[in-house]
Amino acid sequence: MPILSRGKSDLIRPIVSPFDRSPEQTMDSLNSKHELRILAHLSGTGFQYWQSASIYDVENVMDKFPTPYELVETEQEFLNSIRDHNSPQKYSEYEQAMADLKHKIYGKRLEYYNTLEDLQTKADQQNEIQNARTEVLNSYSDTVPLRQETTPARPIELHRPQID
Repeated sequence: MPILSRGKSDLIRPIVSPFDRSPEQTMDSLNSKHELRILAHLSGTGFQYWQSASIYDVENVMDKFPTPYELVETEQEFLNSIRDHNSPQKYSEYEQAMADLKHKIYGKRLEYYNTLEDLQTKADQQNEIQNARTEVLNSYSDTVPLRQETTPARPIELHRPQID
């Protein structure tokens, strides 16, 4: 049974992020135009106002998306929009910038997120295999009658030597 994203988020939220350690250093680490545009978009400041991105934008992003679990849907919508309105090369650049931004703001939280998602994928695959096996066994038992237990027509006599 899969663990809900909320539970996984709660699990990794206490892990100290680079922002928790030093908001200033985290902001200083965002050094590409694409990262700053993504940051400005995610914080609500606006994609076009990337040059005014500040530590407050990082703080807003961390409040809205404390772990990668909260960011998944918004990240996908953002990247889809980039893909729909730009060249494949530009999309690839933004995809890499998003990955870099997440690493810079989440740090170990992102590593734990990736590990949990890998484990969930493996568990889901094993579950699918088990379900397929069960389905095959169930279909076989539905088509082939089970052997009924039989009892011998007469009891088996054991020959024991008599002891006097």
